[in-house]
Amino acid sequence: MRINFDKFKSIFKSVGLVMVATIFVRSLGFLREMVVASKYGTSIYSDAFISAFSFPDLLANGFGAAISTLYVPLYIKTMKDSEKESKNFNNLTSLILLSVSIIIVTVFSIFPDFFVNLLVSGFDNETMEITISLSRVMIFSSIPVLISQHYKAYCQVKKKYYVALFFECIINLFIIAGLILISIDVFQILAYIVVVANLLYALIMFIYSFKNGFRYNGNTNFKNTYFKELLLGVAPVLIANLILEINQIIDKNFASSLEIGTVSALNYSSKIINLIIAILGTTIAVVYFPSLSKSALDEDKTNFINQVYHINSFIFIFSIPIVIFVILFSNDIISCLFGRGEFNEDSTFITANCLLFYSLTIIGGNLKAIWIRIFNAELNTLVPAIISVVSVFINVGLNFLLINLMKERGLALATSVTSLLTALIYIVVFKLKHLNFKIIEYSIDILKILLFSSIFLLMVPFTFILNFNCWLNLIIEAFVFIILFLIYLFCCKKLKCFLFIKET
Repeated sequence: MRINFDKFKSIFKSVGLVMVATIFVRSLGFLREMVVASKYGTSIYSDAFISAFSFPDLLANGFGAAISTLYVPLYIKTMKDSEKESKNFNNLTSLILLSVSIIIVTVFSIFPDFFVNLLVSGFDNETMEITISLSRVMIFSSIPVLISQHYKAYCQVKKKYYVALFFECIINLFIIAGLILISIDVFQILAYIVVVANLLYALIMFIYSFKNGFRYNGNTNFKNTYFKELLLGVAPVLIANLILEINQIIDKNFASSLEIGTVSALNYSSKIINLIIAILGTTIAVVYFPSLSKSALDEDKTNFINQVYHINSFIFIFSIPIVIFVILFSNDIISCLFGRGEFNEDSTFITANCLLFYSLTIIGGNLKAIWIRIFNAELNTLVPAIISVVSVFINVGLNFLLINLMKERGLALATSVTSLLTALIYIVVFKLKHLNFKIIEYSIDILKILLFSSIFLLMVPFTFILNFNCWLNLIIEAFVFIILFLIYLFCCKKLKCFLFIKET
């Protein structure tokens, strides 16, 4: 075996732009959360806004992402057929997204109390009323949110996904401006700002996609073969994609029965974890998904397995040190990001504790992000759906077990353990189907990485000796982390961990 540095370098080149775009956009999203925390702390207003805002997000990450995930490999197949088929497939994809979004808005508008209670049944009457009021308006965001998922998927096929990500900053800029300018007396206006921001984003995405070759066909043929495959496969992918959101809804439901502000604390800490997963796991999965799909469709099993190793290499090498950093410095992270305005010491303490116990989700969540795409690249949508359903039962069981013992920390820990068990199931199932996947070698490399990660324990003294302000503490801690990380990478290279792709 030899170390292939060309492929190692190509990873950075391939994912660089998408990662930069993801960091930029997610940072704006994080700034939005910081503004909410600063203005409303962990109060009924922050709980209500966060809960109402989650409905369009749930749909985007659920149904919209399910359609766009299947769209990528199926659109690649249509391009091998004819331009007419590709345009017709675009017609049908947008039509189903528009139809579903209208149905959702209509049903939600008739039964808003029912759906809000599903999300946060433990809220008191005042918080519930505010949440319902905001949700009645914000649900209209579902239409542009779902439609824009189609254009994002098209940009992914055309390898322009990083541009689509940059355009997302429009949504957060609008909301941040609204949060700063709007007073509590006219709190309801924030809901309208969210809707307008999403409409503008969808329009810009359509214009950009059109300039890059996106077209509809004047005549829609519902007998399109690829559309039938899309319909048959969407339900399992929808279930798999919704599970992370469903687990977060379950956590919020459990949290709403605890002290006021617990929902906000779990939300702020989970945003940090989701940001890391988006930058690392989701970015790599998105960039390599078209390539994985092509290898799977061409039945190039050797290249497909090599790409699986390639993708997993980044996840383990980068995730484990980040977990250690988050565990050691969770309090400084929360203090720097949120510790201002109405976000007091009590808010910092409870949120830092949630972040600490969420930390292992960095590994499990990143692995899940790539393994779902690996299965979907083969148009195998049933297995991820089944595994995802199993993960819901695991999470609920652990929530019941841990909430009385550890309260909000137990809910965060339950999510972490669930994500790790789910990732393990994906790997084992993949091995059962692909016998040439060397799971023993895979496991040995993981053990090496865990061993090398012990070097980061040298940072433990810094948790006691640093007494500057939180930002200076965090800068020093990050500097030490980078030095240790370079030493850690050197160790991985010398003992040939699979970050440096192995080939025979």
